[in-house]
Amino acid sequence: MGLISMKCPACGAVLENVDESREFFFCTYCGNKITYEKQRIEMTGEVSLAGVATAKSLLARGTNALEDGKYDAAAGFFDRALDSNPQLAEAYMGKLAARNRCHQDIDLQKLPIRYTRMDESQSEDDNMILYRRACQYAKGELKEKYEWINGPYHIAICELHEATGNIQSLEKQMKREHDLNESQKKSAVSSAENELKYATENLASCQRSLKDHKKWEWRDIGKPIVFFIILGAAAFFMLSRGNTGGFTLILCGAALISFLVVVIKAIVISGKISKSYQKQNADKAEERLTRAQNNLPKTQKEYSQYQTQMAEEKQRFAAYANSVLQPLADKVQMFKENS
Repeated sequence: MGLISMKCPACGAVLENVDESREFFFCTYCGNKITYEKQRIEMTGEVSLAGVATAKSLLARGTNALEDGKYDAAAGFFDRALDSNPQLAEAYMGKLAARNRCHQDIDLQKLPIRYTRMDESQSEDDNMILYRRACQYAKGELKEKYEWINGPYHIAICELHEATGNIQSLEKQMKREHDLNESQKKSAVSSAENELKYATENLASCQRSLKDHKKWEWRDIGKPIVFFIILGAAAFFMLSRGNTGGFTLILCGAALISFLVVVIKAIVISGKISKSYQKQNADKAEERLTRAQNNLPKTQKEYSQYQTQMAEEKQRFAAYANSVLQPLADKVQMFKENS
């Protein structure tokens, strides 16, 4: 014994848990007498039409979901349709549209996505597999429509997109190299400026140190100079008075000795100063300043030349990019107008 659900032909009420072994029974809502064989025929037809979701109805619901922008739901409906009919071309194309967020399958023509392999070395991705299945199972006008989607207009769009991507990749690479080189050039200029500033300050410091050292070294020559001046003045005074006696000669000799002491002491002090640590530092600082003064203009000139070179390089690259992309853009426009 089995229990079935039946529909009353008089009032339309659905009767649950009806014993299929009975030859007739009465509707619990309107009292109409119903025979089992008549109801079974009617219920069979009704279940076939409304009780089971067909591949066609799932396809329609998926198409509606696409138009409403509910792409995930649409993909689910198309999957269920393929479960019912694995050779349903529209479902494969619907899944392709849902995967790429298109409201309808013909929008796929405008996407820069390859649907077929360019050569045998390229492996198929999910888009290519879905498109291939759709074209494989489509017939007649539907097949022509699907093949039209991947026609010259779409191929031109893909070529333009790929060329644009390559140009942008090259442009980014060129920009990275330019930024790196420019940073190095700017850093070199900044280092040269800092070196010049440091060398100038260092020379001034070394010169002050040398000046202080000279003062310290020359301080002991004062007394011999004073003696020389006094003795020399006295000897000159005596000689001017015509006094050429022994005392005058002693004064002249003492003045001469004082002069010799001054000269010898000056030579010794000059030698000590020229060999001193302070003098060596001052000489090195002066040489460093000279190098810095010569290096800065050279570095600045190199940076300026690099900027000019990069500006010319950008112009050449822009011309190259235009020569590559413009014909492809014209090709896309031509196929668009003719499609």
